Amino acid sequence: MIKNIHLAIFIDKYQDNRHFLDLELFPTIRDLDSFTTQFNNSTELRRKYEDDILEYFIDNINIIKKNDTKLKHFKGRLSAYYIDKRGNKQFIKISYNNKKIVRDYI
Repeated sequence: MIKNIHLAIFIDKYQDNRHFLDLELFPTIRDLDSFTTQFNNSTELRRKYEDDILEYFIDNINIIKKNDTKLKHFKGRLSAYYIDKRGNKQFIKISYNNKKIVRDYI
């Protein structure tokens, strides 16, 4: 069973995962799913952590500017992950109220 699931906001490019803020830690994937299915999408979930995310973005404005898109609307990536036995981050999909995820590995 996978344990210690982190919900985090990442501000790096997709292949680089060095700059992030952990928002919440869940003991199991079921706990994560139980929490995130209270929200319809990532925008609603972000609102819960809006103050923490904004403060983190302000503190890391140079990284935000570096990774900004052509349209200047970079908002980071809300992601869930755990640390595998080798110490690497393994990302998992986030389940929302209107988009449930089938998990056959719980």
